[in-house]
Amino acid sequence: GSMSLPVTPASLVTFFIFTPKDVPEGREHEKLIYFWPAELSEEEKNNKIGLSEALINFTKTFSKEPLDAIHTEKQTTAVFEAEPDMWFVMTVRNPSVTRVKDGKAVIEFKEHDINDTAMQVMIKQAYRMFKLFNGPFKHLAAKGGEALLRHKLEKFFPQYIATLRIENMDLFNTLEGIHFLPVDKNVYLRIQCFINLAENTFPAIAYSAFLYRDHLVWSGLEQEETRILYQYVVDHLHPILSESHSAAAQSRSSGEPTRGSGFVTGPGHPAALRDPAAPPIKAPLVYLGSGNQPHHLIVYQLHEITCLFLVAPPAAAPVAAAPVGSLAPAATPLPAAAASSASSTLAPPPIGRPTLPAVAPLIETFQAGFYQSLGAFISSQIAVLAPVLSEYHSMKTQLPEEEYRYIYFNHMNFAIKTTYKDCNGGIIPRDGGPIPREIMKILNDMHSDFDKEPPEHINEVLVRTENDSWIVGRKSDQREFYVIFEHKNSHLIEINEEVRRLSSTYFSN
Repeated sequence: GSMSLPVTPASLVTFFIFTPKDVPEGREHEKLIYFWPAELSEEEKNNKIGLSEALINFTKTFSKEPLDAIHTEKQTTAVFEAEPDMWFVMTVRNPSVTRVKDGKAVIEFKEHDINDTAMQVMIKQAYRMFKLFNGPFKHLAAKGGEALLRHKLEKFFPQYIATLRIENMDLFNTLEGIHFLPVDKNVYLRIQCFINLAENTFPAIAYSAFLYRDHLVWSGLEQEETRILYQYVVDHLHPILSESHSAAAQSRSSGEPTRGSGFVTGPGHPAALRDPAAPPIKAPLVYLGSGNQPHHLIVYQLHEITCLFLVAPPAAAPVAAAPVGSLAPAATPLPAAAASSASSTLAPPPIGRPTLPAVAPLIETFQAGFYQSLGAFISSQIAVLAPVLSEYHSMKTQLPEEEYRYIYFNHMNFAIKTTYKDCNGGIIPRDGGPIPREIMKILNDMHSDFDKEPPEHINEVLVRTENDSWIVGRKSDQREFYVIFEHKNSHLIEINEEVRRLSSTYFSN
């Protein structure tokens, strides 16, 4: 029948990490570094690893390119060598529909619905997000062997996997774009001025970034690092904050939002802010910045503005002197004499940029006083910046209603622009309904085509969907552009005209 049957969306089947090594029979489990779901039997886990390893080796004999995808009728698998001999394998059950044939229910799998490029992005994001909070595998293994690595993975991945939205594997996730808030020179300079002032007043701050309503306005980190930090804040931290009363927020040690103070990560509990004698304050360590050194991530939120500060750990002196390859040693308390002679001003004294061998810093970097003065400083500055940005944002969002929607992406700076409103994850397009599955599948496939290596240089694709929408995709010098016309009576001539007009706006500069 032509009735559209409800589709059972894709779902995660297994997610595991293994290292190929020669082990005697009966000890295959030693190859396993992490496996989800944990409750699978040892035998099933070993079988899955054995099969993946065999396919990886089999592919090596035929191709210079490593294996990155496996397709069967029911499942799609992404494979990724994250670090030498550390393989990530993620398997998803393909979407399906259930039809009734001769009185029996028959499941039909949509085996081409899952996009390989989208899967690769998802599996690489998983690795990068782990690395953000734990550093590279090889550092962990060097520090505490595979036991430490396994322990860290066990702690991290169950929570991370719970946040994966397999059914929403859409173009927004695949492009990993950053929504920028374009501001004029004047506003930009004011924000830069605020950042400079913050970094000079609190020299422990090594890097900063500034967001307004999930839009990036300023970042002092490199692009790739900005991108991963942006993903963490927008995809993981902000959703938790918006449902901060739910259990999810309670269980995150760092994420107890202390609404009054504005610190999202930083103070372990609000009491620490009021009581200067409280124990030093927790902010999660992230591995960003030069030499992949750990920094504390302090997140402060007020009036739709999110400030991110990366602060060198109090033990910065030994860290800076340590060779880049080793991980930061544990913080060593200063001798009592040094601590007592330290000046007790609120702002910590300069400890230099993290790239320079820093002067032995004072231990009170992370005492409550540091947060009290940082909080007071930020809130006074933000009070002035917030109204300006709010006005800017509302100007930008009051665009005229168009006959079409578009998604624009620039590979040079990861900028993404779209008429699908508030689309972190592409969940809420302008009219409130999600992007239709059929259209999302076409967009995913177009992006994969644009991603292909030469000689298959594809730079324009035009598709008419089953329900008479038109989708145009273009790629030129590192930019991608998709226009979706959902009106049934659009003519090709009008569409080409419209696309030409939009292209000149986005491709001319």
